[in-house]
Amino acid sequence: MTSNTDIFFSQESRISNSTTTFGMDHDQPYTPLLTRSFATVSPTPDTGYHSQSSYNTPTPSMQSTAPMTMTPQAESFDSPFISSPAPSVDLSPTNSDPNTEAFTTAVLPVSTIDNLASQFKLTKVQRANCHLFVQIGSQPPALTCSDMSTRLFLLATMYAKENKDDIRNQVERTEGASDYKGLLDDMKSRMSGVFTLTQEQQMSVRVQLADMLFEKSRTSFCKIHIDAKLYFKRDKVFLKLENVIGDTTREKILNSRASRIGSRLRHQMMNEIYQSISGPTRKPVHEFAREMGLKYMRGGPGSTIEKGFIAHKAILRRFAREHPELHGKSETERADNDDDSHDFRVTSVSDRDADEPPTKRPKTSKPKAKHFWGAVDEWFVEQLDKRGNNFNTVQWQTYINETMTIEEKLFSKDSDECKEPLPLRKVPVSLSRLLT
Repeated sequence: MTSNTDIFFSQESRISNSTTTFGMDHDQPYTPLLTRSFATVSPTPDTGYHSQSSYNTPTPSMQSTAPMTMTPQAESFDSPFISSPAPSVDLSPTNSDPNTEAFTTAVLPVSTIDNLASQFKLTKVQRANCHLFVQIGSQPPALTCSDMSTRLFLLATMYAKENKDDIRNQVERTEGASDYKGLLDDMKSRMSGVFTLTQEQQMSVRVQLADMLFEKSRTSFCKIHIDAKLYFKRDKVFLKLENVIGDTTREKILNSRASRIGSRLRHQMMNEIYQSISGPTRKPVHEFAREMGLKYMRGGPGSTIEKGFIAHKAILRRFAREHPELHGKSETERADNDDDSHDFRVTSVSDRDADEPPTKRPKTSKPKAKHFWGAVDEWFVEQLDKRGNNFNTVQWQTYINETMTIEEKLFSKDSDECKEPLPLRKVPVSLSRLLT
């Protein structure tokens, strides 16, 4: 049986043999030198003690490297198995180099810099720049306290002057903008009395009014410019009226101009209606409706025109046949009182140009004489009360069918009325005879 003494010596021999594998002499103790600096710490993993290279332990100084010893110490073991000896490492730092704290130790204290920045009313960015300026000047070889104070004072003075210049420029710009706005307002008020619509705006107004005048459900014609106010405000961008809508004076000018344009369009349509039912220019209602659609309808009627437009124009043609005495009677509207329902007067077309400003209306009762479109509006009011406010009612459909029957008999090829042109102001044929 092996004794404890034999086991101990056998393990001592293994320890000595393992020492020879390190390439070291048995007579010299192994004392590795650890000299790694803080500034040269490498992430490379530590190597074993099987070479002559030393292990560098970080130290607080970048220049001073104090050797540190790690010697094995003997330990007593109660167990027959002996573990590897634990090294004793001294990691106490040596004296630090004062140069390593040059960047953190400023020449001037932080409170001095903040007081100077507050005195000169510097911004946050300028205050931070002052702190950075002092830190840079504190690098070795550092500036003296007096030199750094002088330089910092000059920097703060430059910043303060820059801030004052910015404030003065901002005030000047604000005052200049206020004066410029006042000048524009004054010019706007002076020019509001002489404001006129551009040619493009007048054309847009004319197109809008003509399209409304041609509507197949239109029963009110004299005040079409008032109905157009809603479209002017809703479609001000499309109609190029952005600089008009919102200004009271300009809107009044727009309404006045729209009233005159609407009056011209009505006069033109009245002549076309009478010319289409008698004389050498007479034509069937569907042909007349299509020609009117090309002139008045926005975008045109297309390849075919709806029956609703044909029926609507047939009603107007029938009214013109029944009232030939109203041909040539044109209305004159007061542009300064668009909401007055009694501002129409009967005048002859040749009496006054349509562009001439209207004369002052005498304070008399409502004139008994009628113009064509005034009579049309009154007739529609009576018929709407009698037949209903929708053309789809039975009463209106009966009237429309009678009107279309008259149109077919008047403009058929076998009709006697189509063989010879009839005078413009003469009823072409008895309507009661045509319905039989």
